[in-house]
Amino acid sequence: MSPGKRRWTLFRQLIGSLVPLIFVAPPIGLGVQEVVAHGPSLKVLMWVGVTIVVGWFAVCLFGQVGSGGVRKAMAIRLQNERPGDPFPKWFVGFARPTHKSLIDHHEDLGWLILEDELLVVLGSIRRFEIPRRMVTGIKREPNAHSILGLGGWIKIEGEVGGEKIGLRLEPRIKPTLLGNRMKIGPIQREIKSWLQQPEGTLAANEDNSLDLGSPGSSGD
Repeated sequence: MSPGKRRWTLFRQLIGSLVPLIFVAPPIGLGVQEVVAHGPSLKVLMWVGVTIVVGWFAVCLFGQVGSGGVRKAMAIRLQNERPGDPFPKWFVGFARPTHKSLIDHHEDLGWLILEDELLVVLGSIRRFEIPRRMVTGIKREPNAHSILGLGGWIKIEGEVGGEKIGLRLEPRIKPTLLGNRMKIGPIQREIKSWLQQPEGTLAANEDNSLDLGSPGSSGD
């Protein structure tokens, strides 16, 4: 699967951050209005509480609104370039440890595929392959959404040619951040199980039909 068109664009990254702000702006505005009119009060604390609750739900429901269209396009591309691919696969956001961004912590979106002897990540413009024998650890790490209990990384650690490498993955399977948060543990366990599998058994034992997702799931 060769590098293709960039799907995880700046616009898609931005809307996932901006849409939740639409929902929290009204209670923030009312709280500020109350402070200006009457000073600190219990009513101000009420608006702070409303902002926190509304903000949590807004981020959970709309924080990945830009990724749905990427998933559909990448699913079609995967079917075209790897027809009948039998290996376990999940749609994920991913980033190298060197990736820094104030807009979104994902460097790209694409498919995590566990081939017999390779962990492969196929993004819209990035591709990474880590031989199974070079994977030295699988662990969890927090990310920007972890403070809300809505996210986290699966970090793949390895060593190639004496140099340590790392790749961070986060599920982008479900339409909400909480739904994807619940997928982190199962996927981490699948990767750990893959590390212990005898050679050549994965394709024979897994049911890996590709789920394109329902129209509008995860947004666009």
